Amino acid sequence: SDDKNIIDISNSLDASNDIPAVSNMDADIAMEMYAAVLRNEIKVYESDIEEYNYLKDCKTPYDRVPLCEMEGLEYNYLDVDGDSVNELVIDCSDTLILRYYEGCVYVYPFTFRGINNLHTDGSYSWNDTGVNFEYGEDQLAFDGAELRTKELWHIVNDGEPNVEYYIDGKQVTQEEILKYIEDNPKTRIEFSPLEASWLNKVSRYQAIMIAKNYWEHFDIEEN
Repeated sequence: SDDKNIIDISNSLDASNDIPAVSNMDADIAMEMYAAVLRNEIKVYESDIEEYNYLKDCKTPYDRVPLCEMEGLEYNYLDVDGDSVNELVIDCSDTLILRYYEGCVYVYPFTFRGINNLHTDGSYSWNDTGVNFEYGEDQLAFDGAELRTKELWHIVNDGEPNVEYYIDGKQVTQEEILKYIEDNPKTRIEFSPLEASWLNKVSRYQAIMIAKNYWEHFDIEEN
């Protein structure tokens, strides 16, 4: 459809139904597509609502606020799944991950309980304060166009002496998991301010409230 591919990249992609082989061309096309998305020249596919929208109209995962009404958006490019093609990660209080795949840019909403939990290798920390109090680290991955997660390690801490340790789903000793964590240090993402012409626009609701406050102030001054 036109929405899916406004920029003509048909000559750059394999015409078969197979997943295109990763190459420098794929990486370059991805960056060109992200730049076009940020300029609102092409629409992106929102995986959670199965619709195409311009990025400015995409909503934050939790509060469902259009990005064009957000302030202080930040971003960075990183290869979260290790395929040598960057993803575009947007910090919008929650997280949006934009990924180029087979001629389209997909948007994946993700809530991390704090963006600082996302690391440069696509891993992120989590905790579950339920009955057993579990915490650990997972890895982002993609299966075709689907966003998946893979468990790296986790600890079940329901009180001494019943602490359990797992790496890749297999139970291990405390010494083994401490060695694993030491051997796999993480680096948190450093974000930069996102600048785009469609940002910081006044919404219809905000415009009404500004006008209301103005006229209320005007009436007070007149009286």
